[in-house]
Amino acid sequence: MLLKYSEYGYVDQLEKKWYGRVPCFDDRLHRFNQPEPLSVEAVAGVFIMLLVGVGVGVLILILEHIIFRYALPVLRNKPKECIWKSPNLMFFSQV
Repeated sequence: MLLKYSEYGYVDQLEKKWYGRVPCFDDRLHRFNQPEPLSVEAVAGVFIMLLVGVGVGVLILILEHIIFRYALPVLRNKPKECIWKSPNLMFFSQV
């Protein structure tokens, strides 16, 4: 039934009758048809997350450098009974 009303234009007449006097109704329809360009505010979150990711990556790189440069040589010189020489941590303790 609604499809018939739409085909004959009755729904359009009702829209014009009840919404025709509202000034923002036509404006809203035109806004939906035209895409708005992306602004800096719309994509700012992406850039913030990108900077946070780069910062975390740099911190992890510095931490790995400190561990492998300074801590690992000290741990390799520990006695064989030390936990660092166990087979579970062999990838750290092998020279």
